[in-house]
Amino acid sequence: MEENKDQYSITFVDFLFTAAIFIGFAPESYIQAEKGTGIFTQKWLLSNIWPSPHDIILMSSFILCLFTVVLSWFGYHNSIKHKPHKPNVLGMFRFLIDVLLVAIYTLLLMKFTQIQVSLTIISIIFGLYFIWDILLIFEYRSNSDIPFCKKYRGELVTFCWFIISILLAKYTYILPEWLQVICGFVVVISYRVHKMHSIRDFINKVIKKRKCKNKPMRIYVAGPYSSDNQDKILINTNRAIDIGIKIFQKGHYPYVPHLTHWIDQRAKDCCIPLLWEDYMQWDLHWLELCDALFYIDKSRGADIELQFALDHGLKVYRSLKDIPLVSNS
Repeated sequence: MEENKDQYSITFVDFLFTAAIFIGFAPESYIQAEKGTGIFTQKWLLSNIWPSPHDIILMSSFILCLFTVVLSWFGYHNSIKHKPHKPNVLGMFRFLIDVLLVAIYTLLLMKFTQIQVSLTIISIIFGLYFIWDILLIFEYRSNSDIPFCKKYRGELVTFCWFIISILLAKYTYILPEWLQVICGFVVVISYRVHKMHSIRDFINKVIKKRKCKNKPMRIYVAGPYSSDNQDKILINTNRAIDIGIKIFQKGHYPYVPHLTHWIDQRAKDCCIPLLWEDYMQWDLHWLELCDALFYIDKSRGADIELQFALDHGLKVYRSLKDIPLVSNS
């Protein structure tokens, strides 16, 4: 039931996103806006003439505003997919911020002709992103031992780019309009890239693609393990081992966390309590050292590992045939 309720909220916000974009293209067709406010009602477009340099700058400004909205749409779905709204006060406030953001996106698309105003609105949007992230922290509290900077990396990234967006809105008025638009693009795109990957991981990913193509990789094998049935646990373990062997035969070096099955058995024999969280912390530290992840199937732990790999810019494989064969040359 909770999943269905959240699906309704997603559908509603999607509708608002769509309405915001439609209104942004020609606001005077939907609301009492000044004539010529939307991109479709610009004089050069209605008169079938080539745009002037200033018109091109304004068109670029509109693309910047539209880009901000569309990237936010994708970011919203990615966040809700992994951490949906909970049916509590914090979840309600997070949803209200979603609705408020869409209203501000509409205003952003309407004000694209005033570039400095658009940059100010973008800084307000980034501020709401940060508040949204703070609510998410309290909504999904955890007592894990992950270092602070790693645990709250996404929130710190949002705060940093919020400050940068304020500086952008406050001081770029001295720049030419075309340069203001370029700075806006840099901030909006850099924020999204930084949110998905750390700068170090992003650079390492580029280097690996260019210099380490078709070279041996450390590949983490993620898949179901836990079960109430011991036979099922052994089946899951052997399945992961079999995949690890095939990965090794392709010239790569697999890490199979399922092998801790026997560590767990020994720990129980020695009356040493090891929890599921302990094994996740164990595995994530090794995953951080890997170049890629092989995703077998859905499970609680495998999905956490998959998201960790995506957040750190690791290559993700779902089929053995997609893993390249290492050449001997």
